[in-house]
Amino acid sequence: MGLLEDRVVLVNGGSKGVGAGVVRAAVGEGATVVFTGRRADLGEKLAADTGAHFVRADLADPAQARDSVVRTVEAHGRVDCLVNAAGFPVRPRTVLPAAKLRRQRPAHPQNVSRTSNWK
Repeated sequence: MGLLEDRVVLVNGGSKGVGAGVVRAAVGEGATVVFTGRRADLGEKLAADTGAHFVRADLADPAQARDSVVRTVEAHGRVDCLVNAAGFPVRPRTVLPAAKLRRQRPAHPQNVSRTSNWK
């Protein structure tokens, strides 16, 4: 029996990078995994490879974030674990326009504000 047997795990930003690694690990530990991502091509491929369930969502939009939870609960009855791996690549000393930060900030406020210069 795996560490996450009989658990429902929702991974936001699970279609690539660290999130995809979390999806693979959670499936490997026996969890029922639902994951979100903006790119359907990557999400559908990972779902086919792992047996996890993909929900296309851009978490910068609160309605899409809410919908991912609703869809998970409708399909599996609950969410036992939520992993927020959503983000976008930002290099140190990157200068981003304030309008772009405002659009991105709801999905990952700490990541952006701690690694970027505001302009």
